[in-house]
Amino acid sequence: MSGYTTSSFTDVANTSPAMPYIEWAVQNKIVQEIGNNQFGPDQLISRQDMAVMMVNYAKISADAKDAVKAIQQTGVINGKMDGASKE
Repeated sequence: MSGYTTSSFTDVANTSPAMPYIEWAVQNKIVQEIGNNQFGPDQLISRQDMAVMMVNYAKISADAKDAVKAIQQTGVINGKMDGASKE
């Protein structure tokens, strides 16, 4: 990730350890900004948003499809449409 040296977002510092990974994920259409040139790195993420990111990542790599399926089958991602946990 060393090729990413400048943040595109006002709320992600160039010196943030996460910045190059955020930039890579945005440029590869895995995640997107929340608006107003902000990424929201400190915001909580919903299961819905995580599912979208995983599907977007799966589009990049055929290996990721197996990983997404394995994560779902192990129960790391679960829940009901109303936001309630299965447990």
